[in-house]
Amino acid sequence: MPSRLLEIAVADKPARVFPMNKPIVRIGRAQDNDIVLHDERAVSRWHAVISHEAEGPVMLFDLESENGTFLNGWPIGQPVPVQPDDTIKIGNFRFVLREQRVTPDGPHR
Repeated sequence: MPSRLLEIAVADKPARVFPMNKPIVRIGRAQDNDIVLHDERAVSRWHAVISHEAEGPVMLFDLESENGTFLNGWPIGQPVPVQPDDTIKIGNFRFVLREQRVTPDGPHR
């Protein structure tokens, strides 16, 4: 089963890693989001949601934000699937979905 991560970068700062350990990840300016983005001009209070199941697709939803949510440079108007290494852009923030395969620890033969 893959372990999913979001790499979050803004401008020229080093990327942060956010483990997607919840089925729904909320993104926006408001403090009750899972990922809080501090940019009053470009990010809505409740901007976007990423949902995923353990074996299902990762889906990106824009929550009717003022400035939009972009997947690989294209604005989204309805929910869209996100693949590993796809780029999500919200304001000046860039997110990249990464998947890591988890293998059971054990003796190698």
